Amino acid sequence: MSEIHALGGLYVPLPSLDKVGGTCKNLSMRTLPFLSAQLLALLALAACSSEQARRAGPVASCTEPPTVDVYAEAFDQYMVGLSPTPRRFLNAAGTDSALSDAVFQGVQRKGPGYLYPGDSAGRKAVLAKLESVGNWPTMLVVWRGNETVNDSTIAIRLAGHYVGGDDDGTPAPPKAMHFACDTVPWQFVRTVAEQGT
Repeated sequence: MSEIHALGGLYVPLPSLDKVGGTCKNLSMRTLPFLSAQLLALLALAACSSEQARRAGPVASCTEPPTVDVYAEAFDQYMVGLSPTPRRFLNAAGTDSALSDAVFQGVQRKGPGYLYPGDSAGRKAVLAKLESVGNWPTMLVVWRGNETVNDSTIAIRLAGHYVGGDDDGTPAPPKAMHFACDTVPWQFVRTVAEQGT
């Protein structure tokens, strides 16, 4: 005699444990065409799910702000073509051009970073310290903001100018580094030169 057991909401007869098991009587369930049809149905279901996810728009991580890694990539792209290549970086502390912590951390992956105070006495002290350790190209990095281009694209805008040494006062061109978020979070797309200093 067999018992009835619930399996996923269905009641399935199970053979009694005290009797020798039988063989499958339904040959169509053991054939290669039946298994192939099942596999094909699963693949079609997976493809439809993938297409629906793609059409749903940006991934959930697109709603998150850019990370330090994104800002580091933006700064790497900003540095392309700058001459001389900056080796030290300044952050205009206490101004509207100051870099946020996340941006400054990204900048510091390229070289040492220093806070550049707003008062002239503080600036002189920082410049004297920098000169005492070597005449390396130093750039004051200027934050120009993040701009949301559309639901899945942002532009990170930076500019700067050289401070101290032979290149003192030389401006670095303003650029906007565009990042898109479609199937993976914030990937670099392109750099756009901007007007102004």
